[in-house]
Amino acid sequence: MFLCVAFGFAQSTTTNVKPPIRSSHDYFYEYRGNNVLTGGLGASLISNGEAGGSYGFYGQLGYKQHVTPYLNFNLTFNAFSLEYDKKLNKSFMSLDLNLESVLMPDSFITPYVYLGGGMKTTDKFSEKGLKVQGGFGGEYMLKHGFGIKVFAEYNHTFLVHFDERIFGESNVSFWRVGLGINYYLGKTRITKKQRISDDEPTIINSNPIKYK
Repeated sequence: MFLCVAFGFAQSTTTNVKPPIRSSHDYFYEYRGNNVLTGGLGASLISNGEAGGSYGFYGQLGYKQHVTPYLNFNLTFNAFSLEYDKKLNKSFMSLDLNLESVLMPDSFITPYVYLGGGMKTTDKFSEKGLKVQGGFGGEYMLKHGFGIKVFAEYNHTFLVHFDERIFGESNVSFWRVGLGINYYLGKTRITKKQRISDDEPTIINSNPIKYK
C-alpha cells in the first residue's frame, strides 16, 4: 500500500514539472553570437552608363558587433580594382562602416541587408574620396560558430573620378559581389545541455532532500 502511494505521488509530481523556459533567440546565441570576424573574395564591376567595364578583383576583411540578434554594426577593410575597356585599371582600398539588419537570426539560413558609408583611396593614396554603399546577401550556418555568406553591394563615390577622359566630371558607381565566411567569436550563451536555474521547477527542486 505504501509503495503504491509513493509511486503515484512521484508520477504526479513528474507530470506537473514544467520544462525550463528558454530565450526566444536561443538558436542565435547557440549557433551565432554577438562578435563576428568576416572575410570574403569576389569581383568588382563599374556600373556607369556605357558598356565596357571589366571584372576586377575584390577582397574584404572585417568585424561585426551585434547590438541585438537583428541588428549589428560592421567595419570592413576592402581591396579592389576597377577596370574599363580592358585598357584602364586602377587599384583601390576602402574602409566602410555599415548598419546591418539580419532578417531571420534564429534560422540556419538568413538573408540580410545593410547600408553605410566609407572612405576610398587608390593603393598609393594619391586620390581620396567619400562614398556610400548598400547591399544584401545571405548566410548559411555550417556548424556552431561558422557560416558561409554570399553578398552583392552597390557603391557610389564622391570626389574621386576614375578617368575624366571616359566619364568626364561624373562620379563613378560600381558593384562588388562575393563569397565569404563568418566566424563567431567566444563562447555561446546557450550550450547543448540546457542551463537550469535554482528556482526552476524540477523534481529535485520540488522534492529537496533535507539532511538533519
